[in-house]
Amino acid sequence: MKATRRGFLAGASAALVAGCTKATGDSGDSAHPEGAAWRDPEPEAWVPDEAVDADAFAWDVRATDVQPDAAWFSVRTTEALVELVIVAAQDGAWIEVQRVEVEVEDVARVRVEGLTSDTAHRCALMTADGRRSEVVRFRTALGEGESRLLVIGATSCLGADDRPWPTLTNAAAEELDVMIMLGDTIYSSSTTYEGYSEEWATQVQYKGLQDLQRSTSFVATWDDHEVANNWYLGDNVSEDQLEAATRAFKDHMPMEEGPGGLGIWRVLRWGEVCDLIVLDSRSERIKDERYLSDEQMAWLKETLSTSTARFKLILNSVPITDLYSLFLNVEASDRWQGYEAEREDLLGHIDDQGIEGVLWLSGDFHYGALNYVSPQGRVGADQMEVMCGPSGSFINAIATLHEGDDQYPILLGVWNYVRLELDPKLGTVLVQFVDDANNVVAEQLLAI
Repeated sequence: MKATRRGFLAGASAALVAGCTKATGDSGDSAHPEGAAWRDPEPEAWVPDEAVDADAFAWDVRATDVQPDAAWFSVRTTEALVELVIVAAQDGAWIEVQRVEVEVEDVARVRVEGLTSDTAHRCALMTADGRRSEVVRFRTALGEGESRLLVIGATSCLGADDRPWPTLTNAAAEELDVMIMLGDTIYSSSTTYEGYSEEWATQVQYKGLQDLQRSTSFVATWDDHEVANNWYLGDNVSEDQLEAATRAFKDHMPMEEGPGGLGIWRVLRWGEVCDLIVLDSRSERIKDERYLSDEQMAWLKETLSTSTARFKLILNSVPITDLYSLFLNVEASDRWQGYEAEREDLLGHIDDQGIEGVLWLSGDFHYGALNYVSPQGRVGADQMEVMCGPSGSFINAIATLHEGDDQYPILLGVWNYVRLELDPKLGTVLVQFVDDANNVVAEQLLAI
């Protein structure tokens, strides 16, 4: 029997009192002993003998798009030749499992295979004369048939208003399974590859992002500011500029190449627990005509219909929620709301096929929220979306001016990251909004 709209909110109502609880590194399974188990404890931090060279390795190394047996890395250093050394947790100790030589001209992408699923790893860049970067931690994805409680972070919009992004430092302390970046990770004013690349590189000078990338891997999509404000190809962005921005984005957030378009839309599978379904809702958009290409839309529907994961998290940089009651149709062409036939076709596909475990994640609007994507009585009215962040951009006043209603169980005008506990045994997702002071300022347990 299909759950009713109210049935998706499990337990108590959302807590909206600032500072109600402190976020911790605990898994949460102690609060739900009947739920899925969390991961095994990890060994104490790996500390190589080599000396840290903070100048040569100011950018460290970034792990991205981990899979059960592989991971991508972005390597940026002033050294022309380094080794990427990877250790894995085995029997309570760190055992070296990979040593990969990397030639670097400013920045390089590296894919490493032969890793073990659902295993803690640490890595560092090293030189032949005994210098190294700081150590970076990551976990490989769950493999086929594997299942446990997953703890995932998500945010967006790393603007200048709240640098050095204390919410990201808070997220780093969690040692998350993975961190989702939903767009506007940089706010670019460039038009060339060199300019974009330098803007990406400067981000890690700020403590929040530096702490975060040393603590976990990333899965990223983009919004507009990785290219240009509210951009459309052929309008305010040329093909050459798009190529430069895309190259810089992929150099600094390497990814498994998707099946079409610019390769950004793709799916990353975490065992039986969840599929991370990454959308590209920018590069294929034609203003007032279409939001996604026909190819991406067909892929998305097929991916949702055939997924066997308990949860399907759709990484959607701009909200699919009908925000008419908050914004009317202002700038509707810059979100799904301006492409209503396409939006309703997709939401209707999910409704009509009874696809369970769908949760939309988005950013862009500079406030945190938990929304039903449509008002009651409309297509998609039982689907939910979490608007994540911002971690640093200005706060949208609508979240503090609007009192909320049935469609918006949570509206928050604070800098935040979202902490998600996915429990495949109970079929629940605990959604927590964590602020600069590491307070859980709002939370809701969803039964999806």
